[in-house]
Amino acid sequence: MVVKRTVRPMDLSDPYPGPSRPMLAAQLRRASETSHRIVFQYLVERGFSDLRQSHFDLFRFPGPHGRTPSQLAEHIGLSKQALNPLLNELQAMGYLTRVNTDRDKRTRILTLTPRGLELVAAIRQALELLETRTHDQLGAQRYRTLLDALADIQALPNSRSTQQIG
Repeated sequence: MVVKRTVRPMDLSDPYPGPSRPMLAAQLRRASETSHRIVFQYLVERGFSDLRQSHFDLFRFPGPHGRTPSQLAEHIGLSKQALNPLLNELQAMGYLTRVNTDRDKRTRILTLTPRGLELVAAIRQALELLETRTHDQLGAQRYRTLLDALADIQALPNSRSTQQIG
């Protein structure tokens, strides 16, 4: 059942015209932040204490392996200039290398080292444990409903125009 909600006009006479409760976007962000904290703590406990949150963000699915720095920058929403120092740090820490391609010597491909592959495996383990924990807490029916709802949200039009939302 789909419930059509109307958007109320903002009442500027209200002393606090903002939301009276955390709205959907805030709740999704908070759930995401909680998940990231849990995964990041799992990594620290398994010997990846040299990573910062900004490094961890570069491993957002599907991760850096096999991509160019430009592709990774676009994927995570950073400029190439902002990404480059993070890649330098990850390379210095032994998580990845940059390899020139055969076709164009100016193009570099990011390749995970054995340490980088260990990190990706630990991230996967943490995410699997988090999913199991969430499934156990919600139960099978609510967990499936949650996954379906998240898929529906991700299928919303991806546009800068708010006209498509209403």
